[in-house]
Amino acid sequence: MPGIEYKISVSGKNVLGMEGKKEQFTFRVMPKDNKNGTGNITKHSQLILKGPTRTWSKGNYIAEAVIDTCDIQILKPVVTCKWNVAGELSQNIEFPKGRKLIVRGGVLQGGKEYNISSTCTSEARDSSDKTEMTAWLAVSVQSQGLKARISQQEVVVGTGQALQLDASQSKDEDMKPGNLQFSWCCRQQSGGRCLLPRAGEVTTIESAFKDAFQEQVLKIPPGSLSVGKYVFSVEISKAESTSSKADTLVEVVSGVPAIVSTPLGDQINCVNPNEGVTIPAIVTNTREGCHMWWSVQQEPGHEYFSLADVGLGDVVLVTSEEAKDPMG
Repeated sequence: MPGIEYKISVSGKNVLGMEGKKEQFTFRVMPKDNKNGTGNITKHSQLILKGPTRTWSKGNYIAEAVIDTCDIQILKPVVTCKWNVAGELSQNIEFPKGRKLIVRGGVLQGGKEYNISSTCTSEARDSSDKTEMTAWLAVSVQSQGLKARISQQEVVVGTGQALQLDASQSKDEDMKPGNLQFSWCCRQQSGGRCLLPRAGEVTTIESAFKDAFQEQVLKIPPGSLSVGKYVFSVEISKAESTSSKADTLVEVVSGVPAIVSTPLGDQINCVNPNEGVTIPAIVTNTREGCHMWWSVQQEPGHEYFSLADVGLGDVVLVTSEEAKDPMG
């Protein structure tokens, strides 16, 4: 029936009886005739919203209102439009009055369904008559969930140095409201618990530094771990979201060895292959005669390339003057 909104659900099963994902479509049958503000009839005109029906939370969403008409009396396709987004938003937004809607990334939440509508007016060629039309568009935002991330996958630290592990780059890809909760834990690579190297009562480092193990950046003072290899894990969580975990390998050695780190936020994920890339590194506690070099690690799903092909990869010998520099 004209003017009524309909929803159609579609699902199917394969020969094994396994049911696939159910899809839902929304549409409205437009009346053949639309009345303008003066009661006159404008034929063969309808408003159409053009935009993707599936999107991600972190990307900008763009929709456009277009009048499809055969009426030669309509001079201007769209004069003004009133937009609305029905559904739970991460933040309040101000809707435009033009024919294009741009919703910034992070406003729509992953795993949610939205109904976008627009009411637009068109203007007649030979009079001041205006026609008002409305259209709807159902949009599904795909869920990407939480992504736990530790800045370094392998860390070497001395018994006389503090340990710092950074998970601040962890994200909620769905941009749902609320703060991320962090929970760290430690185990020996062999499977045992991580214990303080002190005489007396047996104490795990989780209980000794309980508050530190709830922070996004874990900081443990020098002398908290004996020589050995440890696996540190961080689990991030948020209400109504599935938790996510990430691990890093920590090797504790005697003394105060050189430490290589990258500044916070400088872990580059996406780069333009046609442009140069700068990856900064900070080296501390170097001594004369120390050898330093860059290398590329091979990992499943990632393309490997040799640094020698781009003029890098040579071993650098630290001089006595460079060893005096506190930053290496």
